Amino acid sequence: MFIAPTKWLLLQDSRSGGNVSDKPSRIMDREIFELFANMSIFPDSDVIIGQRVKSDFIKLISIYRPSNARNLVIEDRGYWKDGLGITLTSTRISSVRRKNLQGTPLKSCLVITDPDSINHLTDFEDRHIDTVAKVNYPWILSLVEIMNATAKFIFRRPSLSYVSNVFVLPFRPTVWIASMVFIILVSVLLYVAWKWEWHTTPNEVREKLLLSGNTARISFSDNMLIMIGAVSQQGSTFEPRRVSTRIIVLMMFIALLSLYTSYTANIVALLQSSTGSINTLDKLLRSSLKIGVADIVYNRYFLPTFQDPVRKAIYEQKVVPKGQKPAWMSMEEGVRRLRNGQFAFHAELGSAYKLVQETFHEDEKCGIQEIDYMNILDPLLAIQKRSPYLEIIKVGALKLHESGLQTRYITRLYSKKPTCNGHTSFVSVGLIDVYAPFAIIVGGVLLSPIVLLFEFIWYRRKVQRDAAGKKSSNKRSRHSFEDSSEWSQSSKVVK
Repeated sequence: MFIAPTKWLLLQDSRSGGNVSDKPSRIMDREIFELFANMSIFPDSDVIIGQRVKSDFIKLISIYRPSNARNLVIEDRGYWKDGLGITLTSTRISSVRRKNLQGTPLKSCLVITDPDSINHLTDFEDRHIDTVAKVNYPWILSLVEIMNATAKFIFRRPSLSYVSNVFVLPFRPTVWIASMVFIILVSVLLYVAWKWEWHTTPNEVREKLLLSGNTARISFSDNMLIMIGAVSQQGSTFEPRRVSTRIIVLMMFIALLSLYTSYTANIVALLQSSTGSINTLDKLLRSSLKIGVADIVYNRYFLPTFQDPVRKAIYEQKVVPKGQKPAWMSMEEGVRRLRNGQFAFHAELGSAYKLVQETFHEDEKCGIQEIDYMNILDPLLAIQKRSPYLEIIKVGALKLHESGLQTRYITRLYSKKPTCNGHTSFVSVGLIDVYAPFAIIVGGVLLSPIVLLFEFIWYRRKVQRDAAGKKSSNKRSRHSFEDSSEWSQSSKVVK
């Protein structure tokens, strides 16, 4: 009942014959000690006792306890006198008057991800690892010194345990799906139209086409080669003759030419696009950039808590997409992928920039763009709700900020954004970026011996079938010849 912001004014009639002596004063204090000794009247409380020692004079005191482990403290606040009103001995607020906690032990928790960080809390080594803990540790030590308290630290470790492909970036997944459906549909229509064209072609024309080298009899593999040639803009040896077949082939080449032009133009645009074009979370969500998040315990806690549509969609679609591997990763891996390009990484700026300074080339530092994802103020300390020391800690934290101690540790532990010196270089595409075509080539090389083996087996079986058919045909011819000879002999005898 004594916690802030409740205010108490208690009246005590301590008159003794109209005069005040030292003995009654000690008695009054003893009575107060006995009454309030075990009550939770902590530094945030506002309990004032008015002791009427004369008919026209009231002494004003306030009481509090630094903690459960400390005795009651009585503050002389002033007095009230008839005709003069209230006179205060001090006008300072309680958080300033009661900052002396008399060595009260205060529990403080430091969350670390690397156990070795306990050995490097003050030597400024490995600044990119557990930076928040390392910058808060000296702040807490300064705060407890201001409050004349002692800090009991509890260390907790919440131990929580892709290369870009430029060939798939130009189109969205829906465009790729639509393109595949179109190619399959055109393949079926072309196969049917070509079959019909061959079926309706006279025999003498077929023979001329076969002799001229323009094979008009289509097979499934011929149809596939035509489609591959059209997609890769290599043309085709097929010469359609029917109007329907020519319309299908013409529309196929025109559509795939437009698709190929858009595809190559988007690749060039991606390579030459400015990084400043993606400067909001909404643009980041609609972009084709992959997203990674530093695997730190509070990131796993905070990111799912956002309920606005954009942040919620980024978390559900790009951080933890269904059926795919989540985007949690180490700081080193995230900065490495950030350097490779076409990647966004959510991490502490100071920790990430330290690795950027050590691993990026000068021209690569110019392409870094910042987007505020959390959209919150930088916190100083996390304090228990309704803590009796809240205001005292606030005042101490303001003193740290005003004196420059906070800035000193931030400057020493947090790396700033690398400066761009204006040096530029050509954008090059590495082997990782062209991984897909190389994979196709290697796959084709590995698949070709298997196809050759199947063709060889099929050819051997065909030869065997042809030989068996020829043998059976000769046998039938011999039997028919013998039958005809016997018939001719019998006919001669009859004649």
